[in-house]
Amino acid sequence: FESKVGSVSSIILDHKRERRNVPAGTITLRQVRQEINNKFNQSCNVNNKICQTGPPGPPGAHGYPGYKGEKGATGKTGSRGRPGPVGAPGASGNRGPLGPQGVKGDKGDKGSVGAPGIRGETGTKGRQGQQGSIGFKGSKGSRGLVGIQGPKGECVVPLKIRVYPVSQEVFVNEPVIFYCWVQGHLSSKITWRKLGGTLSDATVEDGALRISSVQRSHAGSYMCTGHTGLGMFQILSRLHVKEPPKFTNRPPTVVGVIPGTNVTLCCEASGSPRPNVEWFQAQKASVSFPVFQEDGCLLIKMVKEDVDFICRAKNSFGMAETTTTVIAEIFGGIIYYFCYKALKICNWKVLSLVLIARYVC
Repeated sequence: FESKVGSVSSIILDHKRERRNVPAGTITLRQVRQEINNKFNQSCNVNNKICQTGPPGPPGAHGYPGYKGEKGATGKTGSRGRPGPVGAPGASGNRGPLGPQGVKGDKGDKGSVGAPGIRGETGTKGRQGQQGSIGFKGSKGSRGLVGIQGPKGECVVPLKIRVYPVSQEVFVNEPVIFYCWVQGHLSSKITWRKLGGTLSDATVEDGALRISSVQRSHAGSYMCTGHTGLGMFQILSRLHVKEPPKFTNRPPTVVGVIPGTNVTLCCEASGSPRPNVEWFQAQKASVSFPVFQEDGCLLIKMVKEDVDFICRAKNSFGMAETTTTVIAEIFGGIIYYFCYKALKICNWKVLSLVLIARYVC
């Protein structure tokens, strides 16, 4: 067995020596194994020994990595494969380019002589000749006689009517005056008239309209008319009357009512512009009660105690007030009813009687 192991070792060493001499890339692992078997059998035959296969030895140590073999030679080209199936028909090709132009044909034969032509129309008139040269300047003539002097001219100015002032605002009983004239004409006649009314309590002198004492009826528009030899001219002016409020219907000073009843108080006032009429309570009552007012009238419902009410008329030029005392007494209400409602004689004397009766009772 030892001889066999030594033979194997010598075979491996011989193989390593032979591998160094063999070109890289020509020995495979199978060839190496075959070579080892051949050397082993040869060693047994030379020594006349019977070689038997012993038990497998322990695994040997890993050998050194072998050298990288060289690239093998290019293999031969394989045989041609079978032809593939027939492909699908291709798409239609594009239209070919335009062919070359054909050869020009030969010239035709000369035609026969035509018929004689029709006579042409008469030509247009020729252009005008050039203008002749300017002649020589004539001699200067003698001076003429002096003409007759004409009449003296007048300065003509466009006519226009004027009024001053165009609009005025005055209080009642004050005077007012409007001036009117025609510009550019001295011998004109001036007249005045009121639009929508008559011209009353007014005078016209030298074209001026005068009102010595203005009243509410004078408010409105006035037209001035200028009469001339060249026509008639007109212009408007406006008069506004200023009047502070003034009572035209004043409520009674004292009104007696039975407690729990209603009472109505009315007052009216005039003025320019028209005044605004409103009612106010003079003092705060201890017991509240409904109060309504409309068009200058005050409605008091369920009167239970004495209270003072003020009627106030006001516009942009002044204010007027009047006070009415409402007395909620049974005795005073009866006296007031008979003296004012029935007899219409209620005055300060009756008021005194009502007050005396109130404290006496």
